[in-house]
Amino acid sequence: MGDTNEQHDEILGKVIKRAKESNIKFNQNKIQLKVPEVKYLGYIFSSEGMKPDPDYVQAIIDMPEPRNKTELQRILGMINYLRQFIPQASTISAPLRELLKKSTVWHWLPVHETALKTLKYKIASVPVLSVFKSSKSIVIQADSSKDGLGCCLLQDGRPVAFASRSLTETEKGYAQIEKEFLSIVFAVTKFHYFIYGRQVEVLTDHKPLVSIMSKSVGSVMSPWLQRMKIKLFKYQLSLTYLPGKYMYIADLVSRAYIVKPLKDDIEMTELVHSLTKHLQISESRKKEFKEATLSDVGLSHVLKFWNEGWPSNGQNISRGISMQLRKI
Repeated sequence: MGDTNEQHDEILGKVIKRAKESNIKFNQNKIQLKVPEVKYLGYIFSSEGMKPDPDYVQAIIDMPEPRNKTELQRILGMINYLRQFIPQASTISAPLRELLKKSTVWHWLPVHETALKTLKYKIASVPVLSVFKSSKSIVIQADSSKDGLGCCLLQDGRPVAFASRSLTETEKGYAQIEKEFLSIVFAVTKFHYFIYGRQVEVLTDHKPLVSIMSKSVGSVMSPWLQRMKIKLFKYQLSLTYLPGKYMYIADLVSRAYIVKPLKDDIEMTELVHSLTKHLQISESRKKEFKEATLSDVGLSHVLKFWNEGWPSNGQNISRGISMQLRKI
């Protein structure tokens, strides 16, 4: 793709050259060159941006009323494929998801019929998502509600992608400032491939966050906020306060979150490298830590194993280290 024919041809030439170097062949019967739009995996890409394939949308609209949980699950699966276009999908589909629970007896009610019809209507009128362009500035809106997190990536004021998730029971008990910080961490993680290595403006309606982001890690009193701040070190972020009445996109998405199980993602390697750059520590203090590590019985063994390789026989590893082996 390109804004002009010249850009298009230049990009195409690079793709063909790279393919030739990697010995990749294209099917001549499936190549579409210089067309105003192209269908690919259920989407249509054009100069306007990206939108769902009308044939795919029509297939969802034409699906009959489900007769059991399996059929409902199939419908929701197809709708979920278009979730990035529908910020309110999770809220609208809540009665349908309740019906899928193992403890719920199948009983199709008017509330379920209304939810499904509303989803089909939303799908029939989804917005066109703008195509991401690395040359344009990036803005992220991130927000939290009492039950969920939401964010939107924008360029030139147009949405490129939406994302949301529910809060765990533990996270629901967080202070509001912690939820707001968590929404930013969620946003940059979700949009990592768009924003990594680029300058990004993050908009928040929680003013205290702007102050915390400008402080060093050591001056932030809360250990939890310190850890969250460390996770953001690898990104080039500038935080800007925007009153809540103007944060309607992220606010809407956070209240229309997607319920999805979470997996731990420590990203320890990247955080360790970030710490070296950002933590304020003198050379003498750093030397003191190194000497203490070498003199520690357990950590000295860890260093030896790290440099020379871990023993194949687990019996040669002390019990304390063995218990933490997966974390190491």
